[in-house]
Amino acid sequence: MTENAYLIANNNSVGLPITIDPELCSGCNSCVAACRAHLLFPNPEKGKPPMLFYSEECWGCGCCVEYCTVPGAIKMRDVLHQRVGWKRKETGEYYRIGMKTPPSPNTRPPVY
Repeated sequence: MTENAYLIANNNSVGLPITIDPELCSGCNSCVAACRAHLLFPNPEKGKPPMLFYSEECWGCGCCVEYCTVPGAIKMRDVLHQRVGWKRKETGEYYRIGMKTPPSPNTRPPVY
């Protein structure tokens, strides 16, 4: 067997949880060590940003952003179920699960 296998970063995923700015990234790979799901891998080229594999498996914990040595080099997007929101018809208020100041609960009884 003389064939080689290569990994290619999956940058076209619909649910891309993080984006790494190649202009700001220093290539220190501290985010690689911090990733709890082991999705970030060091780039074979020195000084280049790490590669993200299997982005749909990301836990969204934010450890890579927390341990990044350059502020703003990694940006985290909330996972889809945390971005979905609702609008209350009566008041027009927008809210979502987990927001810091949610609107008061709807006290109207359900309609059967």
